[in-house]
Amino acid sequence: MPASSRAGLIRNAARRVTCRAGPAAVPLAALLAFALAAGLYRYAPGAYSALLRLFGVPEQPFGYPFLDTQFVLAQIDCWRRGIDVYVVNPCDALGRLHDYSPLWLRLPLPTGLGWSDRFGLLVDLGFLLSLFFLPRPATRLDGALLLAATLSQVTAFGLERGNTDLLIFALAVAAGRLWLRAPALRAAGYAVVFGAGLLKFFPLVLFVVALRERLRDMLAIALAGCAGLVGFVLAYHAELRKLAPNIAGPNYFGDMFGATILPHGAAIAASVLLGWAPAWLPGALLALLCAASLGGAARLAGDAGFAGADARLLPRTRLFLVMGALLVCGCFFAHASIRYRAVFLLFALPGLLALGRGMPAGPARCAVLGAAAAALFLMWSMRFGLAGWLPQQVAWWWAVSVLAGVLLRFAARAAAMRELTAWRRLQLNARDRTASRGGAN
Repeated sequence: MPASSRAGLIRNAARRVTCRAGPAAVPLAALLAFALAAGLYRYAPGAYSALLRLFGVPEQPFGYPFLDTQFVLAQIDCWRRGIDVYVVNPCDALGRLHDYSPLWLRLPLPTGLGWSDRFGLLVDLGFLLSLFFLPRPATRLDGALLLAATLSQVTAFGLERGNTDLLIFALAVAAGRLWLRAPALRAAGYAVVFGAGLLKFFPLVLFVVALRERLRDMLAIALAGCAGLVGFVLAYHAELRKLAPNIAGPNYFGDMFGATILPHGAAIAASVLLGWAPAWLPGALLALLCAASLGGAARLAGDAGFAGADARLLPRTRLFLVMGALLVCGCFFAHASIRYRAVFLLFALPGLLALGRGMPAGPARCAVLGAAAAALFLMWSMRFGLAGWLPQQVAWWWAVSVLAGVLLRFAARAAAMRELTAWRRLQLNARDRTASRGGAN
């Protein structure tokens, strides 16, 4: 065998080994990092606090982790005692009012001493184990970038808090894997998403994935989801009205992201620095940003190189890219979110890297690779403070615009949309034939 052929076989074998090792290497490294952090907390709390400061993770005021887990269990505890946690919550260390779904208060979770740590560990381990089921990195570089994102400040923030968004992450991963299976299992995936949506609301945006189904099945899924949601609202409408004022408003210069952050932050900066900021300025800036984002997304979705690269993606990679785009764009445009919700960029990052690698050189490829770089930057930018505020906002709009392009491309090629377009074309053709016969008579 020629030396060049042997070298080619060796390279291909190494690539296969890399691809097989990649999906295990990233979650295993995350589990190891979590175990090391837990060991530091147990045996060297000073070093643990220093590690949090190094990562830019906000320190807890009480010296223990899983503050968000404690919040959930404290609400349940107070509710069982007959206390209206929508108004007052003496069981929580910070007195935080209930701003989650009413279903949390009905969960049969233990609330005794020590259960915050146990529940927090379960949430974190569920998230870490779900990483094994994300799309595989196709190259060593992709694996290294995905590892960097997985071990980022955003992930550490969510893990340290024991935030329930990590539970939603694991449930979304389970739904995604079910959607890659037979029709009966795909139906179970929508049930998982519906349950997650009743807990945290924002996962309901994943029902858009039903566009992948046949039109008849998509309509059935939409009808079932709407019926369940109407039933939920009718059952808990009084509590839903009470929790709405408790939802935190946007902090324009804090640890939040969303579409309103840049326009309102810019208006505040103009008022402070220039003494001029008319009331219409934030709304006008938001409209301009949304128009530019949508225009860029439409242009990207129509790019031939982008469409070709999208068609060559592995089904799992494409599905999780769409899921990540839905979750990130939904949270970005619906309401300002705490930074740890950026962890859902992990769904999209493998797909963005694969798209960029499969596209020809040009502006569209630069936009996609720029979105991947922006995602990585956003997951590691918690220490920058005000100095990094503007770059972070630009990165968010860049990433969201590209992800919106992914969604437009997904909608254009979705099975339900193709059936609907074909049905509409038949209706128009029938109308034209009827009009032609009428004119001839």
